[in-house]
Amino acid sequence: LMVALINSCYGGDPIPFEFHWQYYGTEIFWVWALLLVCFLMVSWLDLRDAVRLSQLRAEELEKERLQALLTKLKDQMNPHFLFNTLNTVASLIHDDPVKAEKVVLKLSTLFQGLLEASRRGTHSLEKELEFCRDYLEIEQARFGKRLCVQFEKSKGMDPDKIMVPVLLLQPLVENAIKHGLSSRASGGNLWIGAKKKNGHLELWVEDDGVGFGKSPYAGSGTALENCRKRLELGFGKEGQMEITPREGGGTRVLLTLPLAGTGPVNGRN
Repeated sequence: LMVALINSCYGGDPIPFEFHWQYYGTEIFWVWALLLVCFLMVSWLDLRDAVRLSQLRAEELEKERLQALLTKLKDQMNPHFLFNTLNTVASLIHDDPVKAEKVVLKLSTLFQGLLEASRRGTHSLEKELEFCRDYLEIEQARFGKRLCVQFEKSKGMDPDKIMVPVLLLQPLVENAIKHGLSSRASGGNLWIGAKKKNGHLELWVEDDGVGFGKSPYAGSGTALENCRKRLELGFGKEGQMEITPREGGGTRVLLTLPLAGTGPVNGRN
């Protein structure tokens, strides 16, 4: 183009259209090499972005799946809780109708708070302990002085600032009473505790009842299995449940979950 421009602007013999490869061949080679490198770099960046988007989408789908499973497991606990509590009310109606009426009113208040908390999926540890206390008030209407309950927590712990999945401890309390203590004429003791340990939160429910697997009442295993699955789905390997014999008799259920953060990871509790 430059030679054509010169030929059109100046008279005389035209300059021949010749390209001297011996002067420009090296430059042309490196220009094409640079273009090839740029092409490969752009292609690699596009591929990396595509893979990253694909991974993010896969993670989002997995989070949605885990959240759906967690919601299903949590929703299964509400009928389980209602069924067991209504059994308690039924046992009081014949012997003490006035007390049964008070229990029904307490149950109504308890369920109102429970339904409100269930919409969030997680709530404070203090709220979970409050649910346990309310439920135990209902059970103590049936057991009376035969049921002795103690709450324990480590010094410096503020349960209002620690978030846990809704209905994590309360089903374990139900199990301890129904399968550990209810078959004993003398009743027994129940311990509910929480402490911080090595960056984790440890929660436990203990009873001095008949021992794990020795209850005369057949159970579906729903409470324990759902609790275990919720911990695994919500916290991965950091969420664990351990069931062991209690020293001195009875059963100890220990839950371990990460203390950092305010709830499950992935949505994952």
